[in-house]
Amino acid sequence: MPALGASSDKVQFRLLFLACVIEACCCYLVFLGDLQRQIGALWAGVFPAFLCYALAAYLVLRQGAPPGRLHLILGAALVFRLTLWWSPATLSDDIFRYVWDGRVQLADINPYLYAPSAPQVAHLRDALYHSVNHAAIPTIYPPLAQLFFRAICMLSATPAAFKLALLLCDWGLCLLLAPSLLRRGLSHCCPLFGVVLAPLGSTFASEVPCCCFQRWGYWPFGPLPTPGKSSRRAC
Repeated sequence: MPALGASSDKVQFRLLFLACVIEACCCYLVFLGDLQRQIGALWAGVFPAFLCYALAAYLVLRQGAPPGRLHLILGAALVFRLTLWWSPATLSDDIFRYVWDGRVQLADINPYLYAPSAPQVAHLRDALYHSVNHAAIPTIYPPLAQLFFRAICMLSATPAAFKLALLLCDWGLCLLLAPSLLRRGLSHCCPLFGVVLAPLGSTFASEVPCCCFQRWGYWPFGPLPTPGKSSRRAC
């Protein structure tokens, strides 16, 4: 038993060390500022983070993830995301379109009717308008996404608010999938999610659950039935 405890403490220390290195990489990416103009430096920060993630995943898959270690992993995942929230949205300009669509709805205008460059919405243009992509084309985002944009703009019509909302959605997904972490590793700490959500400001957080459900048939209330089993029950 003492040997097992010492081994568990050693794994815990190694995970904590790897988490600190990943956090240092996240801070480095924030320090870079405009990542689009520093692609080489971007990869210099991302590769070490992925290497540490791979080592941490190996440790968890080899030793298992008891509840105490799960808290460490989820806590580290949250710290990574909050750190990268400070990184400006420079790898994509999609987030400025989210803000625009939300502001248009708050003005009681259908976002599907007019492009941002249309004269009917000229009174809504501000400094962020120049960052909106494809300003000559009306929005392409579906209704549920539009409701999300409107809800965030009701609180704060800024890119920072959208980034925080998307990070919280992703963190909520981490908590939702936490039970699967005990069986499948520590994907919550993958630096990809923070790098995608913060500098890009992407709606990726809302798409991840669909990928998880399709790939692993996972649902928080139990496994989803396979098509073969469902069809047999129907017969």
